[in-house]
This record gives sequence, C-alpha cells and structure tokens, in this order.
Amino acid sequence: MKAAIYARVGNANQIAENQIEKCKRHCESIGFEFSEIYVDERFSGLDLNRPSLRKMINDASNGLFNVIISADSSRLFRLPADLLMFEHTLAQQNVKLMLVTHGEK
Repeated sequence: MKAAIYARVGNANQIAENQIEKCKRHCESIGFEFSEIYVDERFSGLDLNRPSLRKMINDASNGLFNVIISADSSRLFRLPADLLMFEHTLAQQNVKLMLVTHGEK
C-alpha cells in the first residue's frame, strides 16, 4: 500500500521531524511504502485551509496513495467534527486514515 504522511506543528518550538520519523517507522513496521510527506508548520489545528492539508486532500482524490498516516488526530484537526468530515471525504476516495497512536480509523 502507498501511504502519505501528514505532520503539523503549531509553533516554532515544535519539530515536525519527530512526527515524520514516528510515521515512517510505523509505515516500515506494517510494510507500507510512503510516497508523499505533507507538512504544515506554524498552523493551528483549527485552521482548515492549511496548504499541505489541502494539497494532500487533492492528491488523495487523484489516487496518489491509499492511506494517510499521522502521529495522532490532533495533528490533523482539533475539533472532532472536522476529523469526522475528513474521514468521510477520505472514505469517498477509498483512502484510509491511520493514526499511529490510535491505530486505523
């Protein structure tokens, strides 16, 4: 399976690389090949118009990967309703969401 990795950091004190490495290790442990890495730096989880998030959603609709892997749900969205809407959008595109700290959604 081809995977996309998504990381987000809200401020300059956080490091996206830690999230990315955690997701890469998870990909390798389950035999997934990661094809794309998307990172939004200095964006709030409440901001739904993050550049890399938008690109990732577009790339998902174009079939570039089968699964999105993120360190945990807070890296994607702060509000549960936003996460549910995102999962619904992915399901329509036959893309799964895996959260490293919570397993597959």
